[in-house]
Amino acid sequence: LMVIFAILFSVVFYFNFPFMDKDGKIAVKEEHLENLTKPFGEAINRYIPIYDLLNMSVDEFIVLTAFIGLPFASGEEEEELKPLVDMEKPPEGIVSYFRNKGVYNLEEVNIIEYIIEDEEFRGVFIEEIKRLADEANPYLMNKYRQNLSKNWGVELSREDSVIEVFTRLINTKVNEVPKKIIDLFLIFPAIALFGVLEIVFIILGFIYSFICWLLLIIFYKAKFYHYRKIKVDKEEIEL
Repeated sequence: LMVIFAILFSVVFYFNFPFMDKDGKIAVKEEHLENLTKPFGEAINRYIPIYDLLNMSVDEFIVLTAFIGLPFASGEEEEELKPLVDMEKPPEGIVSYFRNKGVYNLEEVNIIEYIIEDEEFRGVFIEEIKRLADEANPYLMNKYRQNLSKNWGVELSREDSVIEVFTRLINTKVNEVPKKIIDLFLIFPAIALFGVLEIVFIILGFIYSFICWLLLIIFYKAKFYHYRKIKVDKEEIEL
C-alpha cells in the first residue's frame, strides 16, 4: 500500500511540476527569481557589483553595461554606434564624490572595486546610471535596445525591468530544449521523491510495527497478570 501511494504521489508531482504551465512548458515567474536571489543578496553583491540590477529598467541596464564595458548591447561589427557613455568625461556625480574623498585623477580609480566595497559610492553610482538613462539620446538608446533584444532573442521595451527580461530569457532558452529531454530531467525529481517517500514509509512501518509489538506485550502482560490474580483469589477462597 505504501509503495502504491509513493508511486501515485510521484506521478502527481511529475504532472504538476511547480514551474510547468497548462501547456506543458516551463514557466519561471519573476517571484521565483526574487525568492531565489533574495537570501543570497549580500553574497551576490560581493561578486556582482550591483544586486539592485534585477530592479533596473532595461535602459538603465544598457547604460550600466556600457559604462563597465560589457558587450551585451553591441551590434554587428560593421555597425558603429556612438557610445552611450563618454568614458573620457565621467558623470559629474561620480567626479564630485571622488573630489570630496580627495581623489582627482580618476584614471587611477578602480570603479568596479569601489562599487563592490563602498556602499555609499554604490548609491551614487546607481543614481548616476539612472540619470544617464533618462538623459540618453532616445534614437541611440532604441538602437542599443534593439541590439540587446537581437543578441538575447527576447522582445524588449523601455518599460521592462531586468527581472522581467531575465525571466523571459530563461523561459525562452529552456523551452528551446526538446520536450523529451525536459521530460527526462523532470523524471529525476519524481524518482527522488519516490525514493524519499519509500524511505519515510519504511521508517514509519518499523515505528508502527514496534508500537504494535509493544502494545501486544503490554496487553499480554496485563491479561496474564489479571489471570494470575483471579487464580490466586480463587485458590484463597477454596482454602
